Amino acid sequence: MLEGKIHDHQGTSSTIGTGLSILVIILESRHLHTPDEAEAHDIHDHHPILKELLSPDDKCWKTEPFQVVEPCDLCSEIEIANKSPVVCVAKGKKELVECTTAMKRTYRSCDVVPWIEERRFWTFEGLLSFFGFCSAMTVFVRQKQLDHRMYQRIQRQIAAGV
Repeated sequence: MLEGKIHDHQGTSSTIGTGLSILVIILESRHLHTPDEAEAHDIHDHHPILKELLSPDDKCWKTEPFQVVEPCDLCSEIEIANKSPVVCVAKGKKELVECTTAMKRTYRSCDVVPWIEERRFWTFEGLLSFFGFCSAMTVFVRQKQLDHRMYQRIQRQIAAGV
C-alpha cells in the first residue's frame, strides 16, 4: 500500500518536472535571437548616444575585416560616466578591435564577457554538485533508516515466533 503512494508521487513529480522543462524551453526560445536578427538590430545604429557620437570610422569593423585586440570586458563606472569609450554607455561592455584595412583601433559594444560566463558556469556546476551530494546523502540516510526498521521488524517476528 505504501509503495503505491510512493509511485503515485513519483509519477506526479515526473509530470511536474517535464511540464516545467517544456515551459522553460518555450520561454527561452522567445528570447533567443539568430545572428541575422542580432545584426538587424545592431545597438550601434539604434542607441541614441552611440548614433550621435560614433563616426563611420569608429564603426570600421562593420565594413572591413578586423581582429579582436582585447576580448569583451566590463566597463568601469568612470568609463560609463565619462562616456569614454562611448560604447560603454549602451550595455556597459566593450571590446577593442583593430580594423585591418584602416589600421584603426576602436571599441565596439559586446554582449558576452567570457570570464563572467565562466564564473556563472562553475557556480552552476558547484551548486549542481552540492545539491546532487545532498540528495544522495538524503537517499542514503533514508535507506539506512528503512533497513533498520526492517531489521527491527524481523527481530520482533523471530522473537514472537520462538
